Amino acid sequence: IKKRKSDCNEQQERSRKMKLLNFILTLFALNGIFFNAYAAEYFLSPAGADGADRDGSQARPWRTLLWATTKSSLTSGDTLTCLPGDYGKAYMKDAKFDIDNKVLIRSGELHAAQIGLNWVTYCTGIIFDGFDFGPFPGSKTNVLQLDHSDYLIVRNSVIHDAPDGG
Repeated sequence: IKKRKSDCNEQQERSRKMKLLNFILTLFALNGIFFNAYAAEYFLSPAGADGADRDGSQARPWRTLLWATTKSSLTSGDTLTCLPGDYGKAYMKDAKFDIDNKVLIRSGELHAAQIGLNWVTYCTGIIFDGFDFGPFPGSKTNVLQLDHSDYLIVRNSVIHDAPDGG
């Protein structure tokens, strides 16, 4: 009788462990669904082009931040890599991403992507990383103007030569 009780207890313990393991595996699966574990990487290039015929791949990059952040398939958690070069005047409007799973917009090489980012308005949930922010030719406004936007992070970037010190 003692052996049967012991066997029964072992079987119950194995059953509990299997249920726990299934629960943990389910949590990992749900994490991938709800927290974009399969984030994509897209590309921007000064030589790229905007349009539905472009997929944002390294071979077929987009041209502007406005297109990439509002008209493309870029979603929360994705990365937008800006290839080296001068992007001139950049404008972003109504780019809204999850504040807990921000979009990363990064220079592919530290400070090799130069942007005269004149205006970022009504944008949420974005990290700018590794850029050279400077004025575009003929600019009379701030180098980086954030208007009605929140949960934005600028890191590892340089901001310089703002007209009128702004």
